[in-house]
Amino acid sequence: MTLREPFNLRRIAEWALVFVVTLSMLAYGLGKYWQFGQLHDPDQTVSELSGMQLMWAFYGYSKTFPMLLGIAEVLGALLLLIPRTRILGALLLSILLINIIIQDIIYGVHPGALFAACLYQLMLLVILGWHRKKLFQAGQFLLLPRSEHPATSRKTLIWTISIAALLAFILKYLEIFGTRALL
Repeated sequence: MTLREPFNLRRIAEWALVFVVTLSMLAYGLGKYWQFGQLHDPDQTVSELSGMQLMWAFYGYSKTFPMLLGIAEVLGALLLLIPRTRILGALLLSILLINIIIQDIIYGVHPGALFAACLYQLMLLVILGWHRKKLFQAGQFLLLPRSEHPATSRKTLIWTISIAALLAFILKYLEIFGTRALL
């Protein structure tokens, strides 16, 4: 945008929403380690815990899971901040936020946290709405008949599917073998 261009209010609003969601998700993502580092009172039984205490005990049992969630939140925030990867970031953060919203409702987490998660999700939906043409084009490409996709020879396609099926079979065998070995 040059100095002579008129202000684009939609672009300004989009950047404002991006900044709010990005900064919030960075804070939540970077804070996961400390947020769920507290363990519940070992003298309490599971049936004595409130929904929120149960959820915190679950996340606090191991720092690995909250750390992975935190990494995903930071990654989504950074992708959202970059215009070229904004849609991908918005989709990733939407997946995470929908999960958070569901957990907040089911486990009775503080209404302020639920409100914040819903607000960030609403902001992401507005951003995705502004990029609906790009989303539609991406979805349309995935749904195009094979004849309209870039040319791939039948022989290449058969080899690709065959190798992928063999690899899938090997991975499934390793999964079954590993699962049985752990039982």
